Amino acid sequence: MGKIAAMSVTVSTEGRVTGGRVVCVLRAVMETGVSTYAHLAHSGGTVAMNCNCENNAACDPVNDSCICAEGQSGEFCQIVSIPDKNQVAVVVYVLASVIPTIAIIGCIVTGILVKQRPRPDHPAVDLELVSLMEAFSSWEVEKEDIRFEHLIGEGEFGHVVRGRLRVPEGYEVLVAAKSIRPDRMTVSAVRDFRREMTILTRIYEDKDGHPNIVKLYGVVTESEPKYILVEYASHEELRRYLWSLREQRKTTGNGKLLERLGFTCDVANGLSELARLKIVHRDIAARNVVISDRKVAKIADFGLSRDVYLSSAYKRTDRGGKEELLPLKWMALESLRDGVYTCESDVWSYGVLLWEIASFGEEPRYAGGPMHPDVCTLLELLRKGVRLEQPENCPKSVYRIIRSCWIVDPSKRPTPDELLQKIDQMRPQRQAAILADSIR
Repeated sequence: MGKIAAMSVTVSTEGRVTGGRVVCVLRAVMETGVSTYAHLAHSGGTVAMNCNCENNAACDPVNDSCICAEGQSGEFCQIVSIPDKNQVAVVVYVLASVIPTIAIIGCIVTGILVKQRPRPDHPAVDLELVSLMEAFSSWEVEKEDIRFEHLIGEGEFGHVVRGRLRVPEGYEVLVAAKSIRPDRMTVSAVRDFRREMTILTRIYEDKDGHPNIVKLYGVVTESEPKYILVEYASHEELRRYLWSLREQRKTTGNGKLLERLGFTCDVANGLSELARLKIVHRDIAARNVVISDRKVAKIADFGLSRDVYLSSAYKRTDRGGKEELLPLKWMALESLRDGVYTCESDVWSYGVLLWEIASFGEEPRYAGGPMHPDVCTLLELLRKGVRLEQPENCPKSVYRIIRSCWIVDPSKRPTPDELLQKIDQMRPQRQAAILADSIR
């Protein structure tokens, strides 16, 4: 049976009165680890062996059963359960698979609940406008100081209203109040709005500005709708003014070459200032130049023109999964091809503007292509060397300047200062210009 390694005796009395049965439990622990219990009940001298528990399990002295520890089972606790390594691995693998799935489901449910919460329609737009208000606080104008008159321009997302602004000096000035329609607020519209504010405030940091860039009077950002207040041009945009000159020319024969050359110099001068400030306009065109009451041309519309003056000049184009309104026929080859905008690409657009001035506001059309080509068609034409043809009655000297703006290599195009110098050299020839006007 084996040697006894240890022995103990436990004595207890059944009942609470003297004379009850005496229970004596003898525990012998064998070297093999088997605990053998002898349950001796002294009640007339009977002796019985009641427990034979294994694995050091204890014996219940009352009901003579083995008390198994955790991981033990069987009548005598003879079965010991050891976790199988493979089972552990399976459990770990299952948990590793299930927990991420539960986490993903939780995220989806959370997302759905968050979407169902009441919230602003355009949170990203709201953030843009908050930073917009902080950035331009020094230009803030009280809305009570503006008297709005009538609508002068409207688009899908914005509009322009003529108004009168009471300035600190006490008198009123005519302004064009540009705004985004509150019911059509989008991130892109706010971005364009902010871009125009940023450029104008940068140009007018010293409050003097530039004579050939539209004057900024202030902004309204602390109430709805928000406005950019710029000087009102009595003759509206250059394109419309050129149309009126075309009609006059039909009756008087005078094309006002000197005046038109003056406009080209004005725009070149403004473009030179933008280049100095390292500002790229991206949309130099006759529709984005205004004529003041003193017949001075000024560059305007640094952001909202694509919408407010929406016309056939802009084409909806999908670029990188994002739909944009682009003035394709005014864009440089590298802008069409790579989406690159630089001061040199503004010079290309300026060449198209010169073409518009020379043609009395005609819409550009490339020979061999449709009136409104897409990006691929226009790129193919430009790569083949196709350019806008010389307008009727346009002096060759002017057309040579125009063509120089469309050189493929941006670095070889003339700078705004060089253009200004070349065009200005033609202006002193007043008598020749008058004679040319009388002949045409």
